[in-house]
Amino acid sequence: MPVSCLYENNEERCYINDTPTNEDCISLTKYLEKYWDANIIKEYDVGFSAEYKIKIKNIEFYLHHESGDGNYFTQKNGYVSDKIDMIIHDLNKRFS
Repeated sequence: MPVSCLYENNEERCYINDTPTNEDCISLTKYLEKYWDANIIKEYDVGFSAEYKIKIKNIEFYLHHESGDGNYFTQKNGYVSDKIDMIIHDLNKRFS
């Protein structure tokens, strides 16, 4: 499955398995803006590590890039998969 979610380090991480690079992370932000009307707030991007705070309607979550882990979504409170299940479903269809 292109997006796989697991709970680790006291947070759920939903890994976008087919997008491992920082450039892919930037493409994911553009996808979220175009198809989900997301407001992207760039927290930091140093190439090997990045974090974007994302807001869609009243849902806030994060898109991370780590050179060793790839790209993944998290949310500060609760399970990100419950909040963005439609996005995860769409990404799974696009990458299948």
